[in-house]
Amino acid sequence: MQSTELTPLIRPRELILELSHNCNLSCIMCGFVKERNQPGYFMTEATLNQVLAAFPHPPEVVRLNGRGESTIHPQFPAFLKAIRDKWPAAALHLFTNLNIRDIERVELLKVAGVQLFISLDSSDSVELSQIRRGARWEYMERNLNLLRDQQPRPFIVFTIQAENLHRITDIARLAQSYKFGLIYNVVRSDLPDHRVLNRVITEWATIRKAFIAAKSLLDAAGLPCLIPDQIQGIELDLHTAVKSNGSRSACPALHRETCIQYDGFVTPCNMFHPRKLGHIRDGNIVQILNSGPAEAFRQSHKQDSYCRNCAWLGGDA
Repeated sequence: MQSTELTPLIRPRELILELSHNCNLSCIMCGFVKERNQPGYFMTEATLNQVLAAFPHPPEVVRLNGRGESTIHPQFPAFLKAIRDKWPAAALHLFTNLNIRDIERVELLKVAGVQLFISLDSSDSVELSQIRRGARWEYMERNLNLLRDQQPRPFIVFTIQAENLHRITDIARLAQSYKFGLIYNVVRSDLPDHRVLNRVITEWATIRKAFIAAKSLLDAAGLPCLIPDQIQGIELDLHTAVKSNGSRSACPALHRETCIQYDGFVTPCNMFHPRKLGHIRDGNIVQILNSGPAEAFRQSHKQDSYCRNCAWLGGDA
C-alpha cells in the first residue's frame, strides 16, 4: 500500500494583535491612509474575547502592534491584563512610538515585563517631529529614561528613509547610551522610493561604512544590532546583515505567526498583508490557518508582489 504524507498543521507560535488601527502620529512613511481617532478602529472587548478563545494552544509570543498605536486604546491596561491572565507564560511584545503621555501606562509596561520595540527614526528632536508628525520629544525622552532599567531590554526600531540616512551611526550611539538593541527597518513598498534609491546608489560606500560603524559600536557594548541585507533592492554586501523575508526562498513567518486585525480578520503575518484568511469568529485559529485558501496562499506566496517586496528581517530579535 502506498503511504501518503500529511501536511503538518499550522499552529502559530506568535500572535500579532492589532488592538488599534488609530494612531496618535502621522508619519510621512506610513502607507496606510486612514482617518484618525475613529472609535470603530479600536478592537472591541468582544473581539478580544473571541481571540483569546480561538487558540487551542497558547502562543509563545503575543506581539501588540499594528497600523496604529496600541497604547492609545482606551482599554489598553485592561486588555493587557486580560492577555497576561489568559497566557501567563507568553512573552509580550509591543511596537510603540513611545509618545505616551500617561506615565502610568509606561509604568504598566515595566511591571508587565513587556519586550518593547520603540520606533525612533532620528536622534534629533526636530528631525523626528518632521518624520513622525505630532511626535513630542519631551514625552519620548521622559519615557526612554523611565525604561533605562527595563527587562527584557528594549529595541530601537529605526526606519530608513531619505530624511534620516545620515543618522545611521547617530542612532546607534543613542541605542548604546540607553543599552538598547537596534533594528534598522526598511519600508515595504511596491514602487521604489526614488529619493531613497538615488541616495543609496550615490552614497553606497558611505552608507555601508555607517552600518559597519554602528554594528561595531553595539557589538562592543554587547548589544544586538540587526541590519538589512538590502535597501530598495540595492545589496549592502555586509556579511553581518540579516536576510529579509522577501529575499528568502520561502517565508518562515507564514508557518510561525498570524495576525489578527482590530476588526477580527485573520491575515498571514506581521507585515499586514491585505489577504484575509478568515475571521476569528469563524472557528479556532488552527482551523482558519489550515483552510484551503490559507494553504493555497502559502504555496503561492512567492509569486505575490506584497511578499516579494517584504522587508521584514525575519528570525527572532
